[in-house]
This record gives sequence, C-alpha cells and structure tokens, in this order.
Amino acid sequence: MGVCVTKTCTCVNNQVGSEDIPSLKLQKPSEDILYNGATVKIECNGIPPEIEEIQWLRYGRPLPLEHPSAVLTLSDLKTENEGAYMCEVTLKSGTKIKSDAVVLKIKDPPILELKIPPDEILIKGATVTILCQSIPKKQHKMKWFKNKKEITSTSKHSIGWLDDCPFLRLCNLESSDKGEYSCEVTHQAGFKWTSEEVMINIKDCTTEILSVHKELCFEGATLVIKCRPPIPHPNEVIWYKNNTEIVKKGRISEGTSEDPSICISKLTHHDAGIYKCRISYDFGWIEGSLKVDVEVQDTERNHANEFLDAKKSGVSGIMGTVTDFVSNLTPGKFMMVSAKIFQVLNVHMYHT
Repeated sequence: MGVCVTKTCTCVNNQVGSEDIPSLKLQKPSEDILYNGATVKIECNGIPPEIEEIQWLRYGRPLPLEHPSAVLTLSDLKTENEGAYMCEVTLKSGTKIKSDAVVLKIKDPPILELKIPPDEILIKGATVTILCQSIPKKQHKMKWFKNKKEITSTSKHSIGWLDDCPFLRLCNLESSDKGEYSCEVTHQAGFKWTSEEVMINIKDCTTEILSVHKELCFEGATLVIKCRPPIPHPNEVIWYKNNTEIVKKGRISEGTSEDPSICISKLTHHDAGIYKCRISYDFGWIEGSLKVDVEVQDTERNHANEFLDAKKSGVSGIMGTVTDFVSNLTPGKFMMVSAKIFQVLNVHMYHT
C-alpha cells in the first residue's frame, strides 16, 4: 500500500514510485523531408540506461523489428508508412512506459523545373542563366549536369544561388554548349531531387544588333548608332567605347528603352573606336559591337555641311548658301563639291 506525503507518493512492495518513472520524448523528423523515397529517423530521448525491452509501435501495434533501438529508421518512405508512432520501454521492474505519439504524413517529392532563356537569345556570344525552380527550403548542396556529366565553376560556367534558386550561367555561348542540362539538389538530411533533362540548342550565327550609317561618320556630323534587341523590352542597355562605359552627357545622348540608341553630335576624330552595347534581360544578356571610323573633315565636306544646315531652312536657305560660295570655286572644285553635296543630302534624307 502506498503512503502519500505532501502530494509526493512513494510506492512500496517493489513498485516504482511515480517520481521515478522516466519521461520519453520523440524527436520528429522535419516536415520538409517527409517525401516518398526519403529516409528518415525518429529518435526516442529519455530512455534510462538499464531497461528490459524497447519496442516501436505504429497505431498502437508493435513493428516487426529485428533489433529495436532508441532510433527508428524508416527507409524509402511510402504512403503506407504514414501513421502515429510511439516508443514503448519495459523497465527492469516490469513497468512499461510509452512516449507521446508523433504523426508522419508522407508527401510526393517536389518536381524541379528548369527555366531556360528564350531561343532568340541562345546564340553565339550571348551569356544566359538557367534557373532550377520549385526547390524545397533548407537545401545545402546543388549540382548541375550537362549530358549527365557534372559541371564545375569555371570562367565559362558560373554556379550559385539566386533568390533561393540554383542557377547555372553559361558565358559567351558557343556551339559546344549545346546539350542536355539538369540540376540535382541535396537536402541537408541527405535526400536528393533531380530535375528532368532539358535540351538547349545554340544558333550557329550571331545576330547583328548594332547599325550605323557610315556615310555620316565624318568630323562635325551627328552619328546615331541604333540597337536592335533580339527580344523587345530589355531591362537595361549599357553602352561602351573601347570597353569603357559611356557617360551620357554633353554631345552624347541615348534613346529610349523602346528604341535604344546612342547619339553623338559634332563628331571629332577622338570619337573613333569600338562601340559596344550590352542588352540585359532577367535571363541573361547579349552584346553587340562595331567599329566606328571618323573621316577627317576637308573643305569640300565643310561646304556639304553648309548645305545640310541650309536644308533645314528650306529652299531659300539652300539658294542663299549656293550664292555665298559658288562664285569662289574653280570648275574642278565645283564638280567635287557638288558630288559631296548630293551624297550628304541623299544620306540625310534617307536617315531622317
């Protein structure tokens, strides 16, 4: 018979007192790894050092385990593994104690989706980014594969995370970049997900995205370099001259995002060089370049420019310009200036 003193009961006759019964607590596996095919563990904490027996129960029924221990390992999870699990321990005294139940609900694993750039930008020279989406949280490792061979970070390939999504960046695309790409993500618990393979084709020829009227590349003229993005509405267009970003001020202005261009007024020989623009999108960028040579101004070209300015004032302006300088020309010079005048006016009319 037990004797209770100040709310503390001590049991005699070889029975364990209530204060001596250990408390068992189960450590439930993380919800984000309870997927079909995963391997998870349920750990029972608080088991005393000397016990008679340990048993795992599912829905109150013993599981057929060869060597039960404090850790229950469930491999290759399936829907039939769902249920309420408990751990039951038999003490040396014969007393049985049970833990609280933990409930496992098994889900289908996520389907990883590769987001690839549009075909219009998969051309030689472009730099593109492939994203792996639908990634579960708490991922620690990821790998990229091309034709089932792992890709490592190099000057050609860049691998990392962007907004919790793995990305693969392919720089300066070449024909050799054609292939089947896939992504593998490993959970911190060791479980892996792999995306389907996606075929990427690279166009053999580059796209000319810059254009200029070379007839207007002479000192004093206004030069407009037009950009033709392969896909409308780019996020950003940056212009460079000899690999240095161009600052838009003074003689230099730019167009709109709908019609990207750069305009250089009053050309000088210092404006000659390699001009390049980088057109950026969410999925990568493409660059175009061209060489601009500025023709040194001469007397005949000066007269042609006067005609170009006079044209803006109409016929009366042109006739006034003719009267001003034709009387000073020799017959030979007159023929040379006339050719320049018609060349410039025709180009200007076409350009405008």
